[in-house]
Amino acid sequence: LIVLSITLALGGLLYMYSQGLFNNLTKSSNIPVSVSIYPSGNSAVLISLSVQNAGNQVLNITGIKVLYNGHVIADNMTISAQVPAGQTYSQYFIVSVTQPIVPGQTYTVIVQGVEGTQPFSQVLSVVASG
Repeated sequence: LIVLSITLALGGLLYMYSQGLFNNLTKSSNIPVSVSIYPSGNSAVLISLSVQNAGNQVLNITGIKVLYNGHVIADNMTISAQVPAGQTYSQYFIVSVTQPIVPGQTYTVIVQGVEGTQPFSQVLSVVASG
């Protein structure tokens, strides 16, 4: 009987955690992010980033990474942009790359930041334009 009650209690806690009912432990990111990438020669990429803050807390954008086949080929982890609630942040970045960006290829782009006090990251699949 004791084992059954412990099992049920742990199962309930696990369910609540998986559903995000402990807001300070889990954070799903549903922040609208739009990214476009364009080759800028063989050693750089032009990144167009737009982030809409539809929430009620300040967003701090802290970095962006471009990956190809699981390898980071470009990153800018020195972004320090605040997006007030209800506002949109749009910016272009030129970032050096370890391999040329090929138009038509699909790249993974990760946008990182902090919403209020919770870190977030948004992972996007982006086809290079050009």
